[in-house]
Amino acid sequence: MPGIVPLNQQSMNRRAALAGSAALALCGGRFGVASGQDATPAARPTGDDDAVALLTDAATAMTELETFAFTVVTARGETTILEGFALEQVSGVVRRPTDFETTVTVAIPFASLDLTAVSIDGELWLNIPALGEMESGWQSLGSGDALLSLLNPDVLILESVQFIDDAAIDREGDIDGAAVSYVTGTVDFQAIAGDLFDGDSALRTEIAEGPVQLTIAVDDMSLVREIEIIGPLLSAESPDVIRLVTFVDFNEPVEIQEPEITPAT
Repeated sequence: MPGIVPLNQQSMNRRAALAGSAALALCGGRFGVASGQDATPAARPTGDDDAVALLTDAATAMTELETFAFTVVTARGETTILEGFALEQVSGVVRRPTDFETTVTVAIPFASLDLTAVSIDGELWLNIPALGEMESGWQSLGSGDALLSLLNPDVLILESVQFIDDAAIDREGDIDGAAVSYVTGTVDFQAIAGDLFDGDSALRTEIAEGPVQLTIAVDDMSLVREIEIIGPLLSAESPDVIRLVTFVDFNEPVEIQEPEITPAT
């Protein structure tokens, strides 16, 4: 295969095992979650009046969407989802209230590995690509309350818009020709997780402690175009991490189909 350094069989078997471990790490934790359309009524940004009004309108506009596409890129620092696996990129589409399809790209020795997760009506599947002796295929992971905050930005990242503290309009600009206002502020993702998730959830312990800085780009339709997170979202991340989340294709048609799973023989 072009671009892949040939490995001996022992190394290939190890990579296959690591790939399976990565898949389990992505979706192994179970927790209850409030969807992006069930926003906490009491949540409201704080800060300058004009910035608070902008964020409040943005939270409402994003909640009213039926579909959107997104990309999450680590611009600086490193996100380790399992020892030896560096998260490179997450991209996908969301169809409210719960459906999504996401591709997670992780770095493994000598290559990158794409894992695809699909959730429909609360059921979650994971597609593991062929690697070594391991065949590709879909696996059902059961209830859709087994999610990771980075698989679907509806779960935690978009919720942050209504929890911003010390919000202020920093500057004006444009993204792909659309005029936007950049709003800065801070947010405590661990506190948000405590408000949104079940008390038995292990997710809160996996979220980094303390506030981080955000810059949110809101267009003239009150839609969030970008969220820059300066600081770790997950406790396993390096403290210098900077993540850029982009949102596009608002209310565009989205096809998310239930995977065809071949019964084991």
